[in-house]
Amino acid sequence: MVVKQFKETLVSEGVSEIEIKDGKFDPNFCEAVGVVQGKDEGKIAQVIEKGYQLNGKVIRVAKVKVFKKEVGEEEKKAEKASKFGDYA
Repeated sequence: MVVKQFKETLVSEGVSEIEIKDGKFDPNFCEAVGVVQGKDEGKIAQVIEKGYQLNGKVIRVAKVKVFKKEVGEEEKKAEKASKFGDYA
């Protein structure tokens, strides 16, 4: 009961939870604290800690894990060759 009243008080004062829209990573509202291998690069895999805003201003960003595309062996070689040229 006390927790419910506390949450209601926060809402009445203008504090709201940051909504993660479409699971897309937005650095204005999220902080990436980890990476998960997957096909949906740039999408949020997991919310670690919720974010909050006060009257539309961010007071704590959401901490999330983000999907990153798996890099194949050929792509790794091509990236290394582009960095180091003939010395790769």
